[in-house]
Amino acid sequence: MNVSVDELNGASADHVSARGESSPRGTRSLAAWEIASVVSSALVAEWAVLALVGFSKLWLAVPVSLAAALMIASHRARGETPRQLGWRFDNLWGSLRVQYVLQAFINRRAQEIFGAGWRSVLLVALLFGLLHLPNPWLSAATFLGGLVWAHSYQRAPNLFALALSHAVMTWVLVSTIPSDALHGLRVGYKYFG
Repeated sequence: MNVSVDELNGASADHVSARGESSPRGTRSLAAWEIASVVSSALVAEWAVLALVGFSKLWLAVPVSLAAALMIASHRARGETPRQLGWRFDNLWGSLRVQYVLQAFINRRAQEIFGAGWRSVLLVALLFGLLHLPNPWLSAATFLGGLVWAHSYQRAPNLFALALSHAVMTWVLVSTIPSDALHGLRVGYKYFG
């Protein structure tokens, strides 16, 4: 009878780790204990600590910090990368995706055509404004924002800073311009609906 190394280590073929490899039974047991520990820390924080000492955030920090330390140590012990954990660009808010398309793609390609400077910045801003037609307020705001963001990206590329600025600008528009003028931030065909 042939026995594989995985079978000797207690792994079953139906369990696969995040890296696509079989995990030994001991690793699965450890993972179960880790889950139980984190969940019990949350329960202790929510039920025991709040009931015994009130709503002091200082006391809540103890079980929460212990759970966080366990999770970080577990990720490191398994060699899990931030990408494997889901800390990726593709699952962040919409303004980051918009700035990626606008800057990391359109701006960089515009620089290949015109070089860095006002012509490529102007093209990026014009395209961004056009994409927000026929909404006049949004087209004007995105044109102006596009000028600032394209120039900033050419000086110091940082999609996170631009996305934060984009989100804040959206909040400023929604907070200061009457909602009927913004048409619910609708663009394209939806603007008329």
